[in-house]
Amino acid sequence: DDTDVFYVAGEVFGGYFAAIGRSDHDVGETEEILTTSFATGLGVTTAVTLAIGLLLSRRMRLRLGRIRDALERVAAGDLRQPVPGSEYNDDVGTVVRLVNTTVRDLRVVMDSVQQISGDIAHDLKRPLTKLRDQLAMALDRAKRGTNVDDALLQAQEQARNIQRLFEALLRIAQIESGARRVRFQPVCLSAVLEDLHGTFEPVARQTGHRLVMEPEGDRGVIQGDEELLTQLFVNLIENGIFHTPPGTTISLSVTQSPDQVLAQVADDGPGIPPEDRERVTQRFYRCDKSRSTEGSGLGLSLVAAVATLHDATLTISDNQPGVLVTVAFPLSARKAPIASRGS
Repeated sequence: DDTDVFYVAGEVFGGYFAAIGRSDHDVGETEEILTTSFATGLGVTTAVTLAIGLLLSRRMRLRLGRIRDALERVAAGDLRQPVPGSEYNDDVGTVVRLVNTTVRDLRVVMDSVQQISGDIAHDLKRPLTKLRDQLAMALDRAKRGTNVDDALLQAQEQARNIQRLFEALLRIAQIESGARRVRFQPVCLSAVLEDLHGTFEPVARQTGHRLVMEPEGDRGVIQGDEELLTQLFVNLIENGIFHTPPGTTISLSVTQSPDQVLAQVADDGPGIPPEDRERVTQRFYRCDKSRSTEGSGLGLSLVAAVATLHDATLTISDNQPGVLVTVAFPLSARKAPIASRGS
């Protein structure tokens, strides 16, 4: 008819024609419903997608705006406030966490530079003033026509002391930069300490001290820079000799466990006050009792720097009596950050 289309099938049976037909009305209605539903669903999905996209875009713009403001503060020199957004577990959050790590490391470096600058200005003031006075004395003697050799020799020695101070600072900076790692090779700590015992035992005996090497045990082979490790133990032995009274015994030992090698330098002297143990590895820091002795206050700073370069843990503790300095070198892969602590 004018509205529907009929589908008819028929067959002749015994002289009769039998036929069956069906309208496509239901099919048309189904197509209309499906078409309407699809169009409606597509429209709703598009609207929801656009709404979600606009919302996420707005949130991302706000996040990026806060990150931009924080980075502008960092560029202006404010390294105290972290960049916001590290709590998100997406790509932007990962980048923010890396930026915060970099800013934190930069802040540590800047604080260290400021501290070093202040320490240098403070600790060089006295030797530079002394050098100026010695040169002024030599100049005054020269004007009066008297002998200036002694004054010039004193000024020369003072200039050498200042030069040694700067060389020590540069050496520490080079060690802390990690540049010496390329020189790492197998080093036997027992052999290093045995050599130093043979070198310093006569010196200790002359000053009234006793330097002993504990009975040979584990060899303690690690990957490291032998020159720097030697300097580390030289500084510890010299501290034991020059900062303890005559009669003090200084002992050296190396022990090994499955995961680390422990090198120890101990003495039975007066020890270090607990309040000073946390600070003796700082540059230029000197305990009250050691301020009257010669030195720059950089010896234990260099020890800490060498330990850090070798991923070792430096511990300064009470030997009851005296001081026990333990340097623990890991035998596993060196990936973890290094702690230099007092206890």
